[in-house]
Amino acid sequence: MTTWLSDERPPEDRDETPFYNDAELEHYREARGWLKRSIDLNPYFPDAYLLLGNAFADIDGDFETMLTYYDRALVLDPDNDEFHNARMSHYLTMGKLDLALDDLLHLERLQSGYAESMRKHYDNAVECGEQ
Repeated sequence: MTTWLSDERPPEDRDETPFYNDAELEHYREARGWLKRSIDLNPYFPDAYLLLGNAFADIDGDFETMLTYYDRALVLDPDNDEFHNARMSHYLTMGKLDLALDDLLHLERLQSGYAESMRKHYDNAVECGEQ
């Protein structure tokens, strides 16, 4: 996932999905299947949800499913700063500043190492008028 953190929004028709050859896609899809299986075996492992969300975004450009899995990870581990940082990055990319702010405030409450840099990215997005 490419994160937008500059003064200009990317073109709407830009392809966000990284390029993989057929063999790499096959391996990535197989790994995604194993992640699903691991969740079936242990639905209480939040990292698997985050990785599965990343796989849906990377393979299919399916950001809605990615967010669903990110949200599930955060239900299981609500104070995981890496999860909030990942979701906030996506919200900034999509210009959803109100949702990004929720994650930012949580990062600041946690006194996360991500908070300071994400505050700068958020403030930059607000200054650019993306709200």
